[in-house]
Amino acid sequence: RFIKLHGNDFLAIACENGFQLWTADGERMVFLSQLSELIDDTDRRRNLFMSGATSTEEEYLYIGSSLGHIFVFEVLNANCEGTKLKTVMKKTEHPITFLDAVGKVCIAGDENGGILICHSNSLDSELLHSFEGAGFPCTSIASRPSFFAASFSTGHLRFYSLKNYSLQFEITAHVRPISAIDISSDGEVV
Repeated sequence: RFIKLHGNDFLAIACENGFQLWTADGERMVFLSQLSELIDDTDRRRNLFMSGATSTEEEYLYIGSSLGHIFVFEVLNANCEGTKLKTVMKKTEHPITFLDAVGKVCIAGDENGGILICHSNSLDSELLHSFEGAGFPCTSIASRPSFFAASFSTGHLRFYSLKNYSLQFEITAHVRPISAIDISSDGEVV
């Protein structure tokens, strides 16, 4: 997935071993974080992988994991030098499946279909709201300043308000899983 940090585009790759950040042309890796260095010894017995990547306000990098943790990195400059782990959000027991962001808000979906809405600031990343899942994975999230859409393995699309953190409506869009969604820049087309 391509993300923007300090005005530059980067290719973000989350995988089994950890997380890599590459220049947009793929010529140079600028940041590497090994999952094994970020977790406790007790977590090493589980099937581990990183999944989902997004950035907020071009300053914070969010990476999801199979542990249900969201790792928040502070990116200090456009070269990604000095990037450091800021905090680890442990808000769900289910693996994170997708992350998206708009402004200072990060939205995460998990394998149980749960949705987490977090706000980043200079001190911490706080949980603003969460929606319980029903056992069906969230497969994709796309956001705009006032709302976001989430797709699920059931073929459903759900639209949520970022103003009052509520489910606005749901569409049974397909009989099979929806693998990806996006929203046009004007917010009119999904």
